Amino acid sequence: MRASSEAAREAGRDRLIALIAEDGETAQTLSGELFALADLLNDQPKVAAALTDPTRAGEDRARLAERLLTSVTPACRDIVATMARQRWSHIDDLAHAADDLGAQALAIHARSRGVSEQLRNDLFDAEEVIANHRDLRITLSERGQLSAGDRVGIIHRIFDGKVSQDAVTLLERAVRAEGAGHIASTLRRYRDDVAAIEGVTIATVHAATTPTEEQVERLRRALSTKMGCDVVLNVAQDPELVGGMRVSVGSTIYDGTIRSALDEAERRLAGKARA
Repeated sequence: MRASSEAAREAGRDRLIALIAEDGETAQTLSGELFALADLLNDQPKVAAALTDPTRAGEDRARLAERLLTSVTPACRDIVATMARQRWSHIDDLAHAADDLGAQALAIHARSRGVSEQLRNDLFDAEEVIANHRDLRITLSERGQLSAGDRVGIIHRIFDGKVSQDAVTLLERAVRAEGAGHIASTLRRYRDDVAAIEGVTIATVHAATTPTEEQVERLRRALSTKMGCDVVLNVAQDPELVGGMRVSVGSTIYDGTIRSALDEAERRLAGKARA
């Protein structure tokens, strides 16, 4: 998300937390309202354009938001008015921000029930299932032959009873909005949203063989020290790496795999051959 839109999104997040940080039931209601708002803004770009119009004063946009959202809770109106006051880089960013805030409200609801870690792990497990099954990725893709409703039905058949209802809700959102082409990045964003509410940072570890608990804890401590924050690890086995680990934190990748070393050696040899 662009710089000014990111600042606007953070203003909405701060307001969300200030209003309902300890109120799990209100958070659940607000999550549904923010998801519905994201859908509305995507379906009606003129509304999004009006709420992000840089030629209008911020307070004018905030009043417009309050007039438009008469059927939602006061907390939702407050948050959307807060975001409408901000400057946005692009009209589409407001819908993305509303979707992220919906996920964060769901995370607050999960935290109120003590299941935040389960939600994070469920999203990671679902992401791995989709990433490791090519036929499923194709079936869920927007380029496939199925409607969004049919794709959501597949999500329910695969994941109902295996992950939490909160995770299924976010999987539905990801499939409806993105199709399988970007579902992995959307699920990672949702995991980051949950982690942000918990006050932690997620690192994803892909290893050639399953690391021991001692190795995982040593890596967690090292990353926490390096980043200056509490880091939690999601670990998955990936035999294609041949050996070692690949660790990603956001867009940063720490690659210590044998496959990476072999690829680098091949590039160097190819360079010498051309010389």
